[in-house]
Amino acid sequence: MERKRSRISRRPLAVLLPALALGGPLPAQEAGPTPSRAVTATAEVTLVEVPVHVTGPDGFPVRGLTKEDFELLDDGRKAEIESMDVVDLEAFARPLAVPGEMPLPPAARRHFFLLFDLTFSSPIRLSRARAAARDFVLDGMKSGDLGAVATFDVERGLKLVLSFTSDRDQLAAAVETLGLPGLLTAATDPLALTVYPPSFLQGTRGTTIDQRGGRIGDSEIADALSTQSKLQDKVFDTYQQGRIRQMARSFGDLARTLASVRGRKHVLLFSEGFDSKLLSGVTGPESGRAEGDLIVSGELWKVEPEDRYGRNEVKLHLEEMFQLFRRADASIQAVDVAGLSAAGAGVEATFSGDTGPSERLGSRGRGQDTLFLMAESTGGELYRNSNEVEEHLERLQQQTALVYLLTFAPKELKEPGRYHSLKVKVRRPGLKASARSGYYEPRPWSKLTGLERRLAAAQQIAYGLPRTEIPMSAIAAPVRRLDGDGALVPVILEVPGRGLLRDGPPGSATVEVYAYAVDQQLKVKDFVSQTLTLDLGKVGPALRESGLKLYADLFLPPGSYWLRLLVRNAETGRTGLAIVPAAVPLPERRDLYVLPPLFHEPPGRWVMVKAPPRPGGPPAGEYPFATRGSSFVPAADPVLAAGEEAPLSLMVWNAPADAELAVAAEIRDVRGQRAGTASLEVTSREPARGRDPVKLLCTLRPRDVAAGSYSLLVTVRDPRSGAEAQSAGTFEIR
Repeated sequence: MERKRSRISRRPLAVLLPALALGGPLPAQEAGPTPSRAVTATAEVTLVEVPVHVTGPDGFPVRGLTKEDFELLDDGRKAEIESMDVVDLEAFARPLAVPGEMPLPPAARRHFFLLFDLTFSSPIRLSRARAAARDFVLDGMKSGDLGAVATFDVERGLKLVLSFTSDRDQLAAAVETLGLPGLLTAATDPLALTVYPPSFLQGTRGTTIDQRGGRIGDSEIADALSTQSKLQDKVFDTYQQGRIRQMARSFGDLARTLASVRGRKHVLLFSEGFDSKLLSGVTGPESGRAEGDLIVSGELWKVEPEDRYGRNEVKLHLEEMFQLFRRADASIQAVDVAGLSAAGAGVEATFSGDTGPSERLGSRGRGQDTLFLMAESTGGELYRNSNEVEEHLERLQQQTALVYLLTFAPKELKEPGRYHSLKVKVRRPGLKASARSGYYEPRPWSKLTGLERRLAAAQQIAYGLPRTEIPMSAIAAPVRRLDGDGALVPVILEVPGRGLLRDGPPGSATVEVYAYAVDQQLKVKDFVSQTLTLDLGKVGPALRESGLKLYADLFLPPGSYWLRLLVRNAETGRTGLAIVPAAVPLPERRDLYVLPPLFHEPPGRWVMVKAPPRPGGPPAGEYPFATRGSSFVPAADPVLAAGEEAPLSLMVWNAPADAELAVAAEIRDVRGQRAGTASLEVTSREPARGRDPVKLLCTLRPRDVAAGSYSLLVTVRDPRSGAEAQSAGTFEIR
């Protein structure tokens, strides 16, 4: 995978931490420090990252190597290694000793792609294989590993059920149901980072519950798979060779797509394989004896060359597929689902659907040969007993626990999509280096497939690495309690128009917006998405003058979260990703606390868009940003003129109904030092109504404050009880 290196200039961002006001810890954040608001690229260089695993004679990782111990050849020519990072995945799997440590580089991560073959597998065996896959995603995957789930059948091709994610519950749900229709109501997630609504899976730890409230069992999955299998029978019985061509074509497309995913990919293929006779010709002593008798008797015309030596066309299709996997730095770890133990409790061993390609064609056991070929040809292994998958993959994880991440800048990049071979050598004797076999030159956005674009957005959100091609600002805070323990958390997102529309066509712009709330275990708890088509003939001037402002609602249970917000121009591929903290307090909390100050946005500044209500979501109720009947829109990136006073609102929870709250403000610069003076006057007070907090409409008057970026520290005090609460927000003076 290629990435761009830019020389950049940054404007520091004063930190906005709603969790300080709520008193709760922020989740451990893989994404590293809070990003700066503005980034300007002045130069760009394509860099290629090469993750390398080095093992000794015992098969375990070798530590202590330096950049000088490696030699890198690009198309046979020596390439200069610009940098080398050593990434210990085992150390990353343990809790971080220091909050805010740098995130795990995407190219060093392990990516597990769980692929269930619905064509060359019997329904009941494939349904039993889910247990091994489910155990692995829940207990075998390490912190920092990502998983995805997909299915394949000849009629529908490859279906991505779940994109690469670290959410173990969503992975387990995808494995349990395989995305089959009629088992659960799926989430409407365009990036497939969730397969079922997060609220549905809450507290199940991967135990998928069907619509009747019971766990989905092997027999139910087998019935659903059997129904799909019957649709394939005509194709299956008519022309098996065509099915293999379709499989090779679909798997090849998968490999091309995986080439765009940074890091090494391990495709866990759950299958029985197809009859190896199509590759190697006749197999078994009886077949060989029959053909030998025909040859001896002189009846050569009765011996079909393809039956004796295999189908060359099939071999060519498969070899092309294998080459694509090797080029994508993806290996097939083949799991023979025919190696399962006897039927488990509650499943009839004589289930009517317990037939597969081996039983139908009299090729029982020969599918394992083709599974071995697929694994061996792509650098993977064959797991003959799927009951031991986790044990085998534990060994794989040990062997790949240490990554030497080499980075170099190719000298000549002339043809987008062209493949360049790589070879990595270790100068120390007795050591073995395993690395990607090459890389593709970056392709323009217009040449990417729909699946590649979808995976690109999903990866950026899953990795949690800020992108600043499109700068943005955002705020989020709980403003209303809902029935149960949850809260309404509005998200205000501001996107400057010039960055959004840069290099795009003049007539219209299609903008994709995604927001995912991720908790401390990196599980998605809610998400919202929207695609906007903007008529630039009507809104273009206003967009370029200011920008786009989006309002959307999230519904979150108590806890601390990072909101991963992605905006992308669908015509140009330009992308921005921001990470914003949010926290929802426990309902039993009774101490005084205040949300970060909400500066009022002057009317008419932005092109406003409100995300539509989601079907099946809880009611949001009245618009929450209103005081005494007068509504306002919060500013995510407040900007004041020197000497200007500004209206702002404070939302205070757990304040006595008749309390006359006192407020005070202090301005601090980016170093945390006091800057100038500030007065904060309460001009209107609205008592708590229903599930809403007390709302204070205030006027801020900063004095003797120079142009720059600042934080505003607000203190709210109840004079009667002496209780105090503080919160902080950011603003800029120009």
